[in-house]
Amino acid sequence: MNQPRAVMPALAAMILACGAPLAAQAPSGPVANARLRLHLITMVQADQAARMEMVKQMKAHGSIAGISKTAATAMAKVDTSDLKAMKRIVRRYGWPTIPMVGRDGAHDAWLLVQHADKDPRFQMQCLGLMQRAFTHRGVDGIDVAYLTDRVRKAQHERQLYGTQATFHGGTIVLDPVEDPANLDKRRARLGMGTEAQYLKQMAQVYGLAVGSKAGVRTNGGTAGKKR
Repeated sequence: MNQPRAVMPALAAMILACGAPLAAQAPSGPVANARLRLHLITMVQADQAARMEMVKQMKAHGSIAGISKTAATAMAKVDTSDLKAMKRIVRRYGWPTIPMVGRDGAHDAWLLVQHADKDPRFQMQCLGLMQRAFTHRGVDGIDVAYLTDRVRKAQHERQLYGTQATFHGGTIVLDPVEDPANLDKRRARLGMGTEAQYLKQMAQVYGLAVGSKAGVRTNGGTAGKKR
């Protein structure tokens, strides 16, 4: 059974929020909380399994309309469980940083919060924690960029790093961006590739074409329409 049209934008947001998880590997040095690191890695494995099933169905159909209710429900269940777990983790330990859980563990913590769209206030709280940790090299700048855009999108603001996009039928279109002329410069400062490279990668992952940048705003307003 396919999803009704009304829930498609929400599904698109939850899938496109996804960033590539780092392959779990032994940390290059000691971590302060190895048990928490393994817990985060395990949660992300379930997160990715649920999302990859949806991507598989979407590729087979050629659009998000091919995602089954069963797959969408499974992903929502995982996200709800992970949100509760991340709240407990942050309350107990603060933000899981690289010294605390390793680079892959810190990245996984970000990914789980990136998918916590049901609680944008918590995402904003975590962004503040990550921004402070970034000043001490406690998290990767790319992860901060993704969550920054996610929070700004939830607040109906233009994104800064071009990480968020929307499904338009069988195409992927970049969401509105602040100062698009300097987008690649901002991305480069955090070690990110160009926006063109990113959109090409997304097209390969989701098996969809990249549409025109209809969602990019200039000072003149919005050049496109979002669902």
